[in-house]
Amino acid sequence: MFLSLFFLQHLFFFQQPFLLKNFEQKQQQQLKKRGKDRKVRNSRTKVLRDFFFFFSLLVARFESNSHQQSTPKKIFVIEKRPSPIIIFFLLLQG
Repeated sequence: MFLSLFFLQHLFFFQQPFLLKNFEQKQQQQLKKRGKDRKVRNSRTKVLRDFFFFFSLLVARFESNSHQQSTPKKIFVIEKRPSPIIIFFLLLQG
């Protein structure tokens, strides 16, 4: 019985580095997957942010045209790096 316990202990001891390596590989794969998910999520939120920004521009333009104001509404956007689409639509707005 002592020999069987000794054998099982050594078997587990020699398999432990393999199990650790396998665990680390799985962890790395999960981190890579999370990074890809985060990139996709960031691009989706950027598209949604741009969409709502354009929608608010259209609503502001429609309101200023419907009330016949002498001065159009000014919209100030504070953003670190506006996307080229936003710049294009701002140029179209005049």
